Amino acid sequence: MSFAFFSLYAHVMLQKFNLLIKHANQLGAGMDNITIGKKGPREVRNLAFALERMRKRLVAGHTD
Repeated sequence: MSFAFFSLYAHVMLQKFNLLIKHANQLGAGMDNITIGKKGPREVRNLAFALERMRKRLVAGHTD
């Protein structure tokens, strides 16, 4: 694997995680009408699915 490929892959992963961090902060601020993308490597997808489950529970709790 070349350094350029690894560097590009790391950059893409960092962007995906930074976006998920942004979504987590938005959820923490009460913004539950966001769309959480669930594409990417397994680790990113697992975190995205977990955030989406949290978002759905928060939305459901607001309607109780």
